[in-house]
Amino acid sequence: MENIADKTILITGSTSGFGAASAIDFGRRGARMLITGRSHERGESVVAEIKKAGGKAEFIAANLLSLKEISILVDDIRSRTEYLDILINNAGDAFLRKRKSVDGIEATFALHAVAPFALSSQLHPLLARSRGRVVNVVTRMPPNPRLDVDDLVNPRIYRGFNRYYH
Repeated sequence: MENIADKTILITGSTSGFGAASAIDFGRRGARMLITGRSHERGESVVAEIKKAGGKAEFIAANLLSLKEISILVDDIRSRTEYLDILINNAGDAFLRKRKSVDGIEATFALHAVAPFALSSQLHPLLARSRGRVVNVVTRMPPNPRLDVDDLVNPRIYRGFNRYYH
């Protein structure tokens, strides 16, 4: 693997699970970590663990179910750095009940497709400055996925985990 020391890396959903573990590992190896998530407490805990190991990390609160908050997050990142080496779109959730984002988009689609696209697009100038990379994390794909494009944004029938795989 390429040396990541002195790289600036943003991981969405990095306050728990795979995102937190990756952020801590990369931070220990010398990367400057930008931690994002909804929970200040969990975010600051990840930052503290990285700093305890001698790494550099900052927490930026963000709710990726809001296009306005994504734009605010991007503005905050731009104020902290002139470039971004790696963006890891890791945030995810499985909504058992039908829910919409503040923008009126079905929440699973908003979080797993709209948010990564919006974030990647808006951060493109920072990524371009360092010839950066975007990594999209997918938890699992069903064995025989069926895509109904007309059903993505506002599904007629909602079946929790089935939406997660859509």
